[in-house]
Amino acid sequence: METVIIEAMSRDALQVQPNAPIADVMLAMSRGGHSAAVVCEKLVPIGIVTEQDALTLLTKSLAGREVRGLSARDVMTSPVFTLSQDRPLDEVVQVLRKRHFRRIPVVDEDGRLVGIVSQTELVATYNMALESQSTMLAATVEDRTRELREANARLEALTLHDPLTQVENRRAMEIVMGQSHRVALRYGDHYSIAIIDIDDFKPYNDHYGHLQGDDALRKVARALQSGLRRSDRLFRYGGEEFAVLLPQTRLEGAATAADRLRLLVEDLQIEHELGTHQVLTVSCGVAEVGRFGPFPEHWSEIISQADQALYEAKRRGRNRVSVAAEGQADVPDIESD
Repeated sequence: METVIIEAMSRDALQVQPNAPIADVMLAMSRGGHSAAVVCEKLVPIGIVTEQDALTLLTKSLAGREVRGLSARDVMTSPVFTLSQDRPLDEVVQVLRKRHFRRIPVVDEDGRLVGIVSQTELVATYNMALESQSTMLAATVEDRTRELREANARLEALTLHDPLTQVENRRAMEIVMGQSHRVALRYGDHYSIAIIDIDDFKPYNDHYGHLQGDDALRKVARALQSGLRRSDRLFRYGGEEFAVLLPQTRLEGAATAADRLRLLVEDLQIEHELGTHQVLTVSCGVAEVGRFGPFPEHWSEIISQADQALYEAKRRGRNRVSVAAEGQADVPDIESD
């Protein structure tokens, strides 16, 4: 395939200065519909701030943690990986898969920012290129159709699965939750959600390094997956957070299931010198749809209730399960051993 990265990238890359207030950066990302902001010095990328970074800051802010006064430099991932604008598209796809990136800044021969390429843009361009080849090579339509189908399957896996942990990602969660909630509304089937967050993960990453942090995320994901029923669905909610959908499960059963998952992670005995419990642990917030009244019109309400319970589990010492209570006035929890 002769297509190069410059044909797939977006030239509308959001570029910010290192000292730009992070609140301004997040606002610019929201207003412009950008999934990332590239931090540059003299047009040369030195870091990147992603929508996940913005979500993490918002979560911290909602949890009452101070985030004001932070700049792009304080939040960005650095050093940032870049690609030359003349790299072939096939190589770019391989880089995204190997390095688990969702987007990469594109630079010219002098290392200056010229655009940004994302998985979404690659999917569209990759499919267009394959379709063009199929048209030109009519004699091999069957072979090209098979290639297109296989390429689409690979790219769909990139789109709906988290490449690092190999579990379904947030986009997949939104699709599945929408379907599950519509079924629940129609038939009155209760379901529960557990939001699971790795305790003290930033200090772990800072102390042991991001490579070991990535390895810890993979181990935690495998442990969580091993403790689920066939009907349950595990998603990487973002960063060090996971979400579990528990169909046809009431709050009490969901709390028991979440505590089983908590123990599976604790049993990994991943050393964490700076952690509250000296090993890597998780806190869980659990909520049940329709527990305190009629089923809500949208599934996001149950996520919000589980998030509230998670914050309470963190507040009460981590490594525990808290369940949503009516009005969130008194959230009970399951103590750690």
